Amino acid sequence: DLTILFDAPIEVGLSRIKAREKTDRFESETKNFFYKCRQGYLALAEAEPERFVVINADQAPEELQQKLIQILQVAIDKINKK
Repeated sequence: DLTILFDAPIEVGLSRIKAREKTDRFESETKNFFYKCRQGYLALAEAEPERFVVINADQAPEELQQKLIQILQVAIDKINKK
């Protein structure tokens, strides 16, 4: 019923990948691959705004956590009103 999309610029994601000690095959893909994936997910979110919530993932972890808690609380409140 709810899809939460954590979105960040490609450069941010790639820098986070490089900071890891170990990467897998998926994380070793090209920048163009990640660009196409991001565009695809953003297109889905635009096509189904009632289902998707897009969060700017280029924030501090604490800010992301607070935003996620708010989104989940709204979703819980909607379920409880049914």
